[in-house]
Amino acid sequence: MQAHRNVTRRLAKNLEWRRVYLWLIQHGYFPESYVLPPCFKVSRHPDRPRLFVRPTSNRFQLTPKDTYKVHFPKTDLTDRTFGIMDPDLHNDIAYHISRNWKTVVDRMLPNDSRVACYSFPIPVDAKHPGRMGQLRSGRMIYEFIWMTEEDLAARGKRP
Repeated sequence: MQAHRNVTRRLAKNLEWRRVYLWLIQHGYFPESYVLPPCFKVSRHPDRPRLFVRPTSNRFQLTPKDTYKVHFPKTDLTDRTFGIMDPDLHNDIAYHISRNWKTVVDRMLPNDSRVACYSFPIPVDAKHPGRMGQLRSGRMIYEFIWMTEEDLAARGKRP
């Protein structure tokens, strides 16, 4: 458990903040295809990190923005409604997360925590440190199950 956390922490901290920003903008805006039908993709985004709303004196003065509603049929009589965040707001959140990436990683994976989480929201790649991995959380779920089974089996063998 601790070894996995340490590897994930090291790989996550090796990610350059600009790569985290671009990943959040390009791949983190719409839900994955197993959550929302795969009919949306990000086609335009800033080429480099930028803010749409600048904070003043450590306070954000955000104007309320509408959520875009998308409806998909669930059954013959009902549908499922999804809310999609305003892209400018998503961009600014991605910007602040990425600019504070090392602090975010420290808070998500503290050294002294006894809680273990096998998944991580940003795909890291042990074969290519410093680069984003290709796995999204849908695949990470299967890895989580596999790692949990391995951990339970190891604990079950203990006297």
